[in-house]
Amino acid sequence: MRSTYRALAYLIAAGVALQAASVALGFFTIIHEVEDGGVITAGYDYDSNLGIILHRIGGLGIIPLSAIALLVVSFFTKVPGAVRRAAAVFGLVLLQIALVFVAFMTTSGGALHGLNALAVFGAAIWPGRRHADRERCRCGSDWSSRSPRPSRSTASRPAGPADGSRV
Repeated sequence: MRSTYRALAYLIAAGVALQAASVALGFFTIIHEVEDGGVITAGYDYDSNLGIILHRIGGLGIIPLSAIALLVVSFFTKVPGAVRRAAAVFGLVLLQIALVFVAFMTTSGGALHGLNALAVFGAAIWPGRRHADRERCRCGSDWSSRSPRPSRSTASRPAGPADGSRV
């Protein structure tokens, strides 16, 4: 389950990167059409724009389903904090979908949609990285029970008065 959890987290992050590429493809396709003399009106056929189609499929299908799967798998993964991190990803994906509808009402919603995409990407990388760090440790202990790195010992410090004052 741990490898499935990690793979789903990275799949979501890769999906966000592909979303950025597809929306750029769609935007530059529109620019190319305008430069070739086309006119973009309210009746523009977005279904003929490959970038827009891919962005719609990824954003309303693949990424949300992957976020649901990550949340479900997190309950069976024996990684501390897995459910919390998966819930964060899921919540940000839901916010991303809500921001699509806001973007159609106001242009600032589009900017928030783009910024939230960065948050989804970071939140999706987070579970995968935390899991990879735990595997590298191979200590078998719970991350939350690990003690912090010990500080410099007092034996290496020069001797001085017991009250800490300077001589």
